[in-house]
Amino acid sequence: MINTGKNDIFANNPVMWDAPENKEECDCGPIKGHPEGIIYPAIKQYPMEDEIKKIEEELASGTGTQTEKIKRALMPRRRVIGWALNNARPGEQLDVILKK
Repeated sequence: MINTGKNDIFANNPVMWDAPENKEECDCGPIKGHPEGIIYPAIKQYPMEDEIKKIEEELASGTGTQTEKIKRALMPRRRVIGWALNNARPGEQLDVILKK
C-alpha cells in the first residue's frame, strides 16, 4: 500500500482511508510510477490520541436520536483498514496488516 495522505504514518498504528482533500491529485502529490491524474483515497494514520474526546463532543452536540449520534461518532473507526508495520512518509510504500 502507498501512504497517499499528506502526513507521516508511524509503525504499529491503525491505518484508515478517507476522502482526499485535493481533487486534482493525491494528497501526497504525484506518486512515482503511477499514471498522472489518478486520485486515490487518502490513507492516513487513525487519530487515536483524540478519539475519546471527539466521540464525547459528537455525542454531546448534534441532532437526532442517541443511536444516530453514536453511529456518526464511530463512523471514522469503521474506516480503519489495518495496522502499519513500518513508518511511511507521504508517497512511500507502507506495509499493513489488514483487519478482519
